[in-house]
Amino acid sequence: MNRLQNEAVIMESWRRCAQAGLPPDSGNTLYPLSSQALQELYEKHQSVISAFERCTSPVAACLPKASAFLLMDGQGILLKKNTQYPAVPVD
Repeated sequence: MNRLQNEAVIMESWRRCAQAGLPPDSGNTLYPLSSQALQELYEKHQSVISAFERCTSPVAACLPKASAFLLMDGQGILLKKNTQYPAVPVD
C-alpha cells in the first residue's frame, strides 16, 4: 500500500469512528474474560466453531500466508482464529 492509500484507509476509519460517536484517537479498551466464561462461550458455539474450522481450513490453503479467518460472536468476542494453511479434508 502506498502512502496515499494508507491515508485514505485511515481517514475512512476516522470517519466511521466519528459517525459512531467514538473519538478516533482513543485506545482500545480490553475486557478480558475469565477461563470459565471462555469455556462457556466455546461450549455454546461449538457447532459453529466446528463448521468454521471445516470451511476455512481448505480455503486458507489457497490464500497468502498473512491471511486469517476470524470468527466473532454477536458481541465481537473472538471465538476462533484460523491461520492454519494446510488443507484439511472435509467429510
